[in-house]
Amino acid sequence: MGTPRSGRAGGAVDVELVDGPDEVAPGRFGGWLVPPPPRPAAGRRGRRRHRLALAAVVVVVAVVVTVATVRQARTDALLAGLGEGGVELLPLDHPLRERWRADVGAVGGDMGPLVLVADADGTRALDARSGAERWERARPAGTDEECSPLADLTWRTLPAVGSQGPGTPSRAVTPVLCLGSRAVGGDADTPTDDAARTTTVTRLDGGSGEPGPMLTVAGVVVASHVHGGDLVLVTAADDASLRLTRWHPGTGAVQWRREVRPAEAAGLRYVGWQQGVLTLATRAGTLAFNLDSGREMTVTEPLPARVVAVERHLLPRGGVEVVWGFHEEGGFPGGAGVLVHRDDREVPLAGPPLPVAVDDGSVPGLVLVATSPTTVGAVDVATGAVRWEADGSPDAQVTARVGGVAVLVDATGATALDVRTGDVLWHAGDVADEPGSLGLTDGARVLLRHAGTADAADAGDDDADDLAAHDLRTGEVAWTARLPAGTLDVRGTAGGRVVAVGDGWVAGLG
Repeated sequence: MGTPRSGRAGGAVDVELVDGPDEVAPGRFGGWLVPPPPRPAAGRRGRRRHRLALAAVVVVVAVVVTVATVRQARTDALLAGLGEGGVELLPLDHPLRERWRADVGAVGGDMGPLVLVADADGTRALDARSGAERWERARPAGTDEECSPLADLTWRTLPAVGSQGPGTPSRAVTPVLCLGSRAVGGDADTPTDDAARTTTVTRLDGGSGEPGPMLTVAGVVVASHVHGGDLVLVTAADDASLRLTRWHPGTGAVQWRREVRPAEAAGLRYVGWQQGVLTLATRAGTLAFNLDSGREMTVTEPLPARVVAVERHLLPRGGVEVVWGFHEEGGFPGGAGVLVHRDDREVPLAGPPLPVAVDDGSVPGLVLVATSPTTVGAVDVATGAVRWEADGSPDAQVTARVGGVAVLVDATGATALDVRTGDVLWHAGDVADEPGSLGLTDGARVLLRHAGTADAADAGDDDADDLAAHDLRTGEVAWTARLPAGTLDVRGTAGGRVVAVGDGWVAGLG
């Protein structure tokens, strides 16, 4: 998660947002207020005028659709990773080896069949399977422009806690947005630190790289969100104000703009998003804005000063949201949180939720948390009761939670637990604790990165680690493969590919 956990659990984060009388008053949502869930319309009548001659065809179609839906649901569940690792959906029945390599500075995004890579010169889109270049965009002079798929700008908060990217990686080629700040006036190639800056957003066609509409706003971006297909930006301007902008990338139309004056914007400590609401916490207090209209909402219970960040994400099934507020004090558990149900009922969390890379939703009634500095456990989503506890670290990350098995990775290795009982199914040591080793699974096996062996060191390959495919339930190793020497990170893409990232290069594995 990247945010230190500190402090003792206190009351749940309590912020009440009340809009004007002409809008529906929001309902409680994890100590925050957001619009209530829509109610089903009453008096719906089914249409029963199907002809008997079509009955058999309908049955056949229903069966086919059901099978397809089940298969698609499984795929979508595996794709709904919450971490950087993404998901590997290719059958992992053979060792992966390097298929292609490109000299790049960094990986900038994932669009299923395409991978965005960047260096000092600009951004390129590469075919994830072959490494072939599809298009290239030069970085405008005097800017720090970075390009990423539209969805990657969702849920970018300040400070950066939790998932800082899309909840569901895109398997299709999507629009790409390039954000770059530039000094105003003077020598744009050598701006001073105190120079006023503007940020320009350029929409690119994801398939061709052709530029489209552009937006220029004052200041530098501190947070971003995608709401209704529109980009919402919070920028900090040189006059100490905050600028809020909602922009439609397709047409280039600005839906609304708002300015937060310096007196209210000073001491910005938190920017976050909940259902339809943008929340800002500053030294002066808590502000909230309706994302649809841009209208400021009345805040009657501000974010407590002890809360320095808020993480929130939806569980795969049931519409339950996990909300955790990080406190500034030291010590475990580092904050307090709740589980928020669709009917706005709140259930306290026994500890900070463990970050999950992939969850297929097969055990929707339990959420994994750290229950103490030395244990992890499963919390009943309905009641908040701790169903079981096992030895574990608060820093553990769940690399995969599939078919009732959760594989936890921490500094001691990887441990597979039965989600329903907490029983240890297997343990693997010498696991390289790298973010990229998370979330690489095909639903039957999980890929783990292991430290290089003594044999590799004897062969002069001492900086190369191994990639091993472990059976999710037994831990048995189906195969191992040597990673390219110098690999710093291993990532999965939504298109079912795996890439290794090194210092100045990226390689496609298959």
